[in-house]
This record gives sequence, structure tokens and C-alpha cells, in this order.
Amino acid sequence: MGKRADWKDVSITARVTKEEKEKIKKQAKKEGKSTSQYLTDAALAGMERRSSKDKKRAGILINSQNIFNDIFKLLQDESVPKELCEKILELAEEDNKLWQCL
Repeated sequence: MGKRADWKDVSITARVTKEEKEKIKKQAKKEGKSTSQYLTDAALAGMERRSSKDKKRAGILINSQNIFNDIFKLLQDESVPKELCEKILELAEEDNKLWQCL
């Protein structure tokens, strides 16, 4: 007889305070889950939310990059003050740092 595909045979250990342990156990019981299942569900849900937030952040950065592209086209006009151009370039550099954080 083979092992079931959903058989859980690996452990993860986490160090928590007594208070944290009691909160976790209480919440698991409230949700009708074992402590193990509660922690697994919470960890996986957290990973999914982070992934969703990363996609949202990337979308926002793409929109801001499009706005910067439009601004740079407008800056081709020589009547734009030099200080304004410098500040916009500084802002674009900071925006680029956000891209690198993804």
C-alpha cells in the first residue's frame, strides 16, 4: 500500500512566547482546526496576499513610469526651468529604486 499524496510527514518548528502559543491555540480551536493546520493555513494565506500586493505595486510602478515618460517628453521644451528638470530627474531616480525592490 503506497503513501497518500496528502500525507503530512514533515515538520516545521517555530519558537514563540507562551502568550503567542496560547493565542494561536485559542484561535485554531475557535476555527475548528488543529494548531498545525491553523498555522499552515495562515502562512499560506499570508504568502498569497504578499504576491497579490507585489502585483499591485508593479502595476502602480508601471503607471508612474508612463507618467514619467510623458513628463520627459514635455521637458524637451527649453522654456522649462532647469531646477524643475533636476527635481524631476531626482524623483525618477527614487522611482527607479522602487523598481529594484521588486
